[in-house]
Amino acid sequence: EIRAYREAGLLEGAWENGTLELLDAPAVSDPAVSEQWYLDALGIADAWAAGYDGNGVKVAVIDSGINPEHEDLNYDRISAWSVLEEDGGSAADTLGHGTLVAGILAAETDNNKGIAGLTDGVSLLMIRCFTGKTGKLDDMLEAIGYAIEQDVDVINMSVGGTGADAKAMEPLLQKAAEAGVL
Repeated sequence: EIRAYREAGLLEGAWENGTLELLDAPAVSDPAVSEQWYLDALGIADAWAAGYDGNGVKVAVIDSGINPEHEDLNYDRISAWSVLEEDGGSAADTLGHGTLVAGILAAETDNNKGIAGLTDGVSLLMIRCFTGKTGKLDDMLEAIGYAIEQDVDVINMSVGGTGADAKAMEPLLQKAAEAGVL
């Protein structure tokens, strides 16, 4: 059936709905800033000193959702949405990976809690498309499209995969680039 569409010039591409996997992030078990090795590696102290705190920047984090009660995140600057119908469409993070990424990006600094976020003034749009370590390509594509529609400045995806063809993401990523989204 696909062959007829391709021969008629009506099909741009087709990909198997493969499986994607969340990439491991550095474990942060000690809440002390001195244990956040990446702050020095990224020169974050210089960025903070120059006033770069993420204020006015909106980042979509496409991941496993967000813990709605984490003590080190400012929920006035966080919105959440889920592409998944299970759990009633809840964006609550049952895995912890999305909350970890949110914390690395936006944990409140100088509040005597947890870690120091890279840019604690940033606004986050948490998009849940994973319930466990694996998720489907079509859910990721829907999440990317939604992020673009929400006029974000940056899209963060900590994913990799072997079964899904990365070419399936190219049109949406091109659309994001054309809209000025990193």
